[in-house]
This record gives sequence, structure tokens and C-alpha cells, in this order.
Amino acid sequence: SLAYGQLITKKAAVGVTGKIIQAKIDDVSASAYAADIGTYYRLTRSLTLAAVAANIGTKLKFLSEGDSLPMAFRGGASYQATRQIQLSGEGVYRKNGPPSFHLGVAWPSEDESGFSLRTGYSTERIRELSGLAGVAAGIGFPVWGHEVSYAWMPLGDIGHSHYFSLIMRFGEKPLGKDVLSPEESDFLKEGSSRYELLKDLVK
Repeated sequence: SLAYGQLITKKAAVGVTGKIIQAKIDDVSASAYAADIGTYYRLTRSLTLAAVAANIGTKLKFLSEGDSLPMAFRGGASYQATRQIQLSGEGVYRKNGPPSFHLGVAWPSEDESGFSLRTGYSTERIRELSGLAGVAAGIGFPVWGHEVSYAWMPLGDIGHSHYFSLIMRFGEKPLGKDVLSPEESDFLKEGSSRYELLKDLVK
């Protein structure tokens, strides 16, 4: 897969991922092409909303029969409860299959502490496994403006899954706590008495 994201305003961004999917059963193989399309919008300084349409593409075709890809629509939100705690939630609607829900928390702030511990729970994996299979835990580290992360998920009698990810960021710095609203920018406008006072305080 190959993904690309782009800010379109100071509060909104869009992204797309292209994927080549291959499968093989005995000596018969099949392939399909798909894309994920997503967007997010920063509603307030603490709340961000996002939506994704996943697995839009061709059928996975074995011989003369084709199977549709598991298309899904996702909607989620992320809330910065404090400077160190971030909460997130997501709902998933599948074209073929039951819906699922995901909740997560990250602590502390990766930017301020140099790492972030993450844990969450998903109803997606508990239908055929035990309730413990819905748990996930991981950690992320910023590395030269990018991110290296690890996640662990128990899968009951099947064992465990381990995920290692590298997230690379290019271009302007992502929206963060240092992005000011127009009102805040005017409040701290250079040359004002408030600006000079704050400048003296942080020397």
C-alpha cells in the first residue's frame, strides 16, 4: 500500500491510500485493487473529527468467480482531555458484516515526554474469541519528526499479534497545540502590551 495526505485548510485535511491485494488458495491466485479515502476536521482546539471509506475497489477474482472486498465506512473522534491525555473513539459500519466500536486512550503527550503509551478496546475481535481479545496496548516514539510505534493484541487460543509501524511526515508541521485561532493571534499580536509581557515571562 502507498498513502498520501494533504492539509487543505488550517483545520481540515484529506488523504488517500492505494492498495494491491493478493490472495492464493492452493495453485489458484487472485488480485484486486483498492483505495481508502479519508478526511479529518479540527472542530475545536481539543476535538477532531474524522471519516474514512475503506476498501473501495475491484473484486478479488478466483477463476470465474469474484468476491467483493470488505468495504467499510468509519467515523471517529479524538479529544484532548488534558495536555497529557488523549481520548479517541470510532464506529465502523461494514457493507457485509456487523458494526463494531473502538475506544482508546494515549498518555503522556508524545511531543512533551518523548514517548506515548496507548491502550484500547475493540468489539471487532471478541465475537469469535474471548472478551480479552478486544484489548490492545502499545507505545510510540517520535524519531526526527517521524514516528516508530509498536502494538500488541491477544487473540485467544490463536496466540498474539505484534505490529510495528513507521509513520513518516513531510511538509508542514501537523496541526497541534501550538496552532492559534484568529482571536488568540490578535490577543498576542506582536507589539501589544500582552505580547511584551509574555515575552518577558518566558525569557
